[in-house]
Amino acid sequence: MVDPFRGERYVQRSQHRAPPATIATQTIVRGTGLPRWSVTICCWVASADVEEDVGEHCLQGVEVRVDVGDDGDAHRYAWVPHAECHARSLRTACLPERPAVLRLSNMVRGGLVAFPDAPGTLVATSGGVIAHHFTVDVEEYFQVAAFESIVPRSDWGRLESRVADNVARVLELLARFEAHATFFVVGWVAERHPDVVRAIERGGHEVASHGWDHARVTEQTPVTFRDSVRRTKYLLEDLASAPVLGYRAPNFSIVPGREWALDILIEEGYRYDSSLFPIRRPGYGYPNGRPDLHWLERTVGRIAEIPPTTLHWCGLHLPAGGGAYFRLLPYALVQAALRQCERRSVPGTFYIHPWELDPGQPRIDVPWLTRLRHYSGLSRAPGRLERLLGEFRFTSVRDTVAALSGAGVTG
Repeated sequence: MVDPFRGERYVQRSQHRAPPATIATQTIVRGTGLPRWSVTICCWVASADVEEDVGEHCLQGVEVRVDVGDDGDAHRYAWVPHAECHARSLRTACLPERPAVLRLSNMVRGGLVAFPDAPGTLVATSGGVIAHHFTVDVEEYFQVAAFESIVPRSDWGRLESRVADNVARVLELLARFEAHATFFVVGWVAERHPDVVRAIERGGHEVASHGWDHARVTEQTPVTFRDSVRRTKYLLEDLASAPVLGYRAPNFSIVPGREWALDILIEEGYRYDSSLFPIRRPGYGYPNGRPDLHWLERTVGRIAEIPPTTLHWCGLHLPAGGGAYFRLLPYALVQAALRQCERRSVPGTFYIHPWELDPGQPRIDVPWLTRLRHYSGLSRAPGRLERLLGEFRFTSVRDTVAALSGAGVTG
């Protein structure tokens, strides 16, 4: 069978089915005054042996990810007969007459199932379908930190710009898979390509800050950092006509000793940060940071921290959140890390840069190791990204932080 959402062929395991399973679900409807509501969906779940993906269904039943289709093939969708599905929310609604395809990643009792024609915006909560964070660092190919000594900022305006086309490619992929994302935009890019920011907003995605000129926090004083995050926030809010709540430091450069940057973010009105990468490596990393989203309590207030995803292995946190790790290392690394997040009932945070989907970008003469890290894997990144979007459910960071704030979750 060929899965129409993935375009890949799977090996058929079994034609046998288990009886229909009734899954009670709940969600949060964003917006003032909208109450919680629940639905009950009856789904056929196959009893095929797909142990390598989710374990033996005969033992784990529907309390694990349902990873089978209507004919027993191993993939991440299940058919829902109309006669057995009814949903009650602010109004009564049913799924279409013909079988509808639902994404049932990590389907568990008391969780969340997305389905057509539901009012409001669904927000994954603990114990339900995990909606991971898809994040994009919007910068030009020549603005990466590894090129700083080769391409001075004074030369940026003379180089070919490719960011608009590359962002459009990312937006098209997200739209095709009905995923939402957070775009951390460099202010320098937004000033020169305002239509890129507006296109992100029109696509239903979140616009967040990546600083003004992609300068690392370790190279800035508190004064210059404040100016950078304030200037970028004002510009992006003006272009997107929406509040900018999040920040990610270039090269994840809020490192031990630079925590003052978090205080400035709070004072400047940011609600969350996504800069503390809980790994140990040269150039960046926050080795003692917590691997999952949490609140940071500071003397000036609190801010949510959304760290990039890591893979827990033998007591270590291995980087597995995206970027070069996604392009250069086996796909299974990021896949396994997101699976671990699902087992912990927390969202993972994936990141990518638009230039990583552009194998035709101009080549810059850089040392061989930098060249290997930057240019390798560009041609296979789009295919891997399609696979990822077909396999997992993604949303913006903004939605998760709103749900945490509404639930009064602290950490």
